[in-house]
Amino acid sequence: MGYYEALILAIIEGITEYLPVSSTAHLVLASQYLGLKESMFLYTFNIVIQLAPILSVMIIFRKRLTASLEIWKKLIAAFIPVGIIGFLFADHIDALFSVDLIPLWMFITGLLFIIIERYHKEDRCDLYEIEHASYRQA
Repeated sequence: MGYYEALILAIIEGITEYLPVSSTAHLVLASQYLGLKESMFLYTFNIVIQLAPILSVMIIFRKRLTASLEIWKKLIAAFIPVGIIGFLFADHIDALFSVDLIPLWMFITGLLFIIIERYHKEDRCDLYEIEHASYRQA
């Protein structure tokens, strides 16, 4: 991968990370479009450039993250079920999300977003601060 491809992938990551779309899917599709071969380097590169937005959010919210141990407990509680499912079903998940199926999954996800938004249009969220979330909401 050259500087040109790295720059394109970084721009795609920067644009898509904060939108309600899969930045990872866009990176995989862009890599394929650019003719980049799947490799450990490309996989690692995609992980590293996704760390920057995560770190920037942590920096922006550092006061809230350091003010309460309760937030960290809820973040860990939210991660545990996802981590267990990911660990137990990693091979099946990888098979479902192969490069060839990414456009299909992007379409299905977009459709679900539209349906859920329309269905819950009138719902009101009473939770405005993460600190007040229950462990179930987390």
